[in-house]
Amino acid sequence: MLLHKEVMQKVEFTNRLKEELRGLSYKDVIFVCIGTDKVSGDSFGTFVGSYLKEYGFTNVVGDLEETVNNQNIRDIIKELPRNKKIIAIDATLGNLKDRGKLLVSKGSVVAGASV
Repeated sequence: MLLHKEVMQKVEFTNRLKEELRGLSYKDVIFVCIGTDKVSGDSFGTFVGSYLKEYGFTNVVGDLEETVNNQNIRDIIKELPRNKKIIAIDATLGNLKDRGKLLVSKGSVVAGASV
C-alpha cells in the first residue's frame, strides 16, 4: 500500500508542476537552487542545482560550487531577468507528515523562514 501512495504522490507532484509550467519553453524558466552543503539538512537545493547542470541545463543559479543562501539571495534576485518564470528549489524544516515529500506552491521563498 505504501508503494501505491508514493507513486500517487509523485504523479500528483508531476501533474501540479506540469500545470504550473504549461505554455512555457525551456528558455522561459530559471531554476534558483537554494541551500548549502555545509549543513546536511539544507543541501537539497545545491545538489539539485549541480545535478541539473550535469544534465546540461544552463538556466540554473545555485549549485555546490556557487551556493544561493540567505546571505546572498537578495543580490541574486536583483540580477534575475524579470521576464522569466523562477522555479526555486529549497529544503525546508516542516511538519513530520510532509517529510520526504516534494511540494509545489506559488509565491515567494523567504530564506530561513522555516526555522
